[in-house]
Amino acid sequence: MSTDPFQLLGVEPGCDFASISAAHAARCRERPDRRPEYDQALLELLGAAQAQPSLVETVERP
Repeated sequence: MSTDPFQLLGVEPGCDFASISAAHAARCRERPDRRPEYDQALLELLGAAQAQPSLVETVERP
């Protein structure tokens, strides 16, 4: 499934990194089964489309 990264993450063009990261984290919590798709969309949004989603580190926060 291919989705526009901006639509997928619920962010607008020009958003800062904190907003993009928060939206990504929220989507991953809502739909953990779609995490690989969301990770790929985040990489595309950040301009690293050729990167592998499995290389994105997960940071657990208390």
